[in-house]
Amino acid sequence: MDSEKVKKIFLISVIVVAVIAVGTVVAILIANSRAKSTPDPSTVGVKPTTIRVWGLWEDDTTFSSLVDAYKAKNPNITISYKNREDVRQNYKNTLRSRLEEGNSEQVPDIFIIHNTWTEEFSKYMSPIPTNIYSSAQIKSTFVPSVYDSLSVSDNTYSLPIGYDGLGLYYNKKLLSDKGITLPANDWDKFKTDAVKLTLKDSSGKIVVAGAALGAMGNVDYSFEILSTLMMQNGATMTDANGTVTTFGTDTAAASALKYFADFTSTNATWDKSLPRDITMFSEGRLALMFAPLWRADSIKKANPDLDFDIAPIPQLSDISGTKRIDYADYWSFGVASVSQNKSQAFDFLKYLTSKESLNTLSSKASTVRLFGQFPPREDMLSDQVSVKYFEAFSKMAQTGQTWKMYDKETVSEIFKTDIDANISSATSISGAQGVMSGIATKVNQVLSNKTGSVVVNSSSTSSKNQDPLNQ
Repeated sequence: MDSEKVKKIFLISVIVVAVIAVGTVVAILIANSRAKSTPDPSTVGVKPTTIRVWGLWEDDTTFSSLVDAYKAKNPNITISYKNREDVRQNYKNTLRSRLEEGNSEQVPDIFIIHNTWTEEFSKYMSPIPTNIYSSAQIKSTFVPSVYDSLSVSDNTYSLPIGYDGLGLYYNKKLLSDKGITLPANDWDKFKTDAVKLTLKDSSGKIVVAGAALGAMGNVDYSFEILSTLMMQNGATMTDANGTVTTFGTDTAAASALKYFADFTSTNATWDKSLPRDITMFSEGRLALMFAPLWRADSIKKANPDLDFDIAPIPQLSDISGTKRIDYADYWSFGVASVSQNKSQAFDFLKYLTSKESLNTLSSKASTVRLFGQFPPREDMLSDQVSVKYFEAFSKMAQTGQTWKMYDKETVSEIFKTDIDANISSATSISGAQGVMSGIATKVNQVLSNKTGSVVVNSSSTSSKNQDPLNQ
């Protein structure tokens, strides 16, 4: 074959290869271009949406650990979280005012409320749809108080990302010094131990308090403690609809108040002139105190060396055949009825309350404080037994409850004002009955008009709104 022919064949081969190479490159570029312009099938038809969330307690950084993960799965949804620390002293009134305006542009799509606010705020909220959680699923997924406290007429209006309630804090050294290993399980022995743990000077002034009960002003959770005593003792707090009180003529309620009052009368373990219970306990001068789980973080910050733990709250001395009763006190998230993004908001709420999300939130929160929130899900309770300070709540979460008080801030202030003014009368059953009767009359005004219009000097946010240690 001559050289000219060889050159011609070689040249043709080079051209063919070049054409193929260029074609391949062009095909790849076109494919990539189409891939970039083709939306994710899961987001087709989903317009970009911003969900506004109002919260408390969790800062932006902690909450963002959940937001980022949700955004990765839902790129068209933006979660705008705002921790309303700026208005927490007046959060309830701020939220109510915004909701009453009814402007969907100004109202958060999702907002946080206290578990005792459910009936008061349900008119501003949309019930949880069954495609998110059915009533049966709520009952099986969350601790009993969630359905019981957050539902009105069989509709559940909000869901929690944490559970809390009253626990019995105890100073391990003070108990050990008196030969007591653990706090009492029943109220009779609790009183006996409290007297034993109380130390007084030569003038009779309390130096080390055995237990903080018997006064309302310097016992932070006095209303919750007394409510628990009343419910445990069998008092019926209101009628089934929560429209009228029934404890005003109930001797069980009077008996509970007398027991409470005795802690500042005969063999007193507490005195209304003492500093607040949280201060006394943090200083190591109070052996037994009732408070929610979250207080442990405040105490540890105030006194890192204090050796304390939390036990379940006492019950009646004979509870055979009687259901254990503990006190539930926590916060939950609901969706505004005027929200223009309800379906997306409920989808985020379902994600927020999933086991995976709660574990993520707890891990993140534990980097900025003593621990994350105690989970409200049944399938997470067994894992909490080994967590410091959580064991007692693993038990009490199953039996925590409250009562239909409608407006806790107003009702609790009625209790505190009337009992502090008449505590000396409450040391007899007849006297306690009279005090309870007066309280019931005032609380009935709140329940009957469902507006909480009784004029009292009350704060606008539940007791978690401020830290007594920092005041």
